[in-house]
Amino acid sequence: MLNLIEVRCASIFALVLLAAACTREPPAVPAQTAAAEPAAQVAWAREALERNPDLEVLATDPKGIFTVRLRHGGELRTIRMDDLIAAPPDTASQAVIPESVPGEAEAESTTAVPEPSPEITVTRAAGNVSITGPGVSIATARAPSSGAVAPTTAALESPPANVERRGQPLVCQGGRLMHVDGRTIEFEGDGLVVEDGCDLYLTNSHISAGGTAITVSRGKVHIVNSTIKGGRSSIEASLGAQVFVSSASIDGLQRRFDTAQITDLGGNRYR
Repeated sequence: MLNLIEVRCASIFALVLLAAACTREPPAVPAQTAAAEPAAQVAWAREALERNPDLEVLATDPKGIFTVRLRHGGELRTIRMDDLIAAPPDTASQAVIPESVPGEAEAESTTAVPEPSPEITVTRAAGNVSITGPGVSIATARAPSSGAVAPTTAALESPPANVERRGQPLVCQGGRLMHVDGRTIEFEGDGLVVEDGCDLYLTNSHISAGGTAITVSRGKVHIVNSTIKGGRSSIEASLGAQVFVSSASIDGLQRRFDTAQITDLGGNRYR
């Protein structure tokens, strides 16, 4: 009977010890270990920034805020550690600094400045007139050699036998270049019509018209060593037109309106 009571008491004592063991709290983590983890992250973040050749780390806040200077330009910036941790360690230092768009600097340095388009150049020397420009080279006939007879004014003004007769005007329109050389054309009404950016070169030709021989509107006309004759008028220029006349015979009234220009380059005869 006594042995049975001892066994029961021993069992109850063992259960009490087991319950005490289950309710025991886990050991507390030392305060130094808990504080060391954020400090290690701050140290890692600072090392990541210092590896960036474009940055100079000036100050570090214990909370993980860094003050850096851009080596190119000297600009000061603040960077949070969370921004670095969110990126992979090998690219974190680059991720926090905005980079310029690839090729932007090269585009700025290599942008070609459009060159001004070449202009028409008129040169007078020793009684001769030459006109040069993009795709154009025109010059008056040189002085005759010894023994040759220079053409007279009557010979210049008298039209050759191969005469072209037209019932409609000859129109040059738009941004194009037109060259009429060595032609004799008789128009029943108006003659040459140059407009809207056309550039006409009339050389060594005879133009006669029952109306206006040459009408120019927003265009250019270069008359060299030619005869112009109009029943109503020889030349009418308007809307900023430009007309250059050199070594030519002009028969008929000239009309110039608004901002148009008619420039006498010399050697001309007017009737």
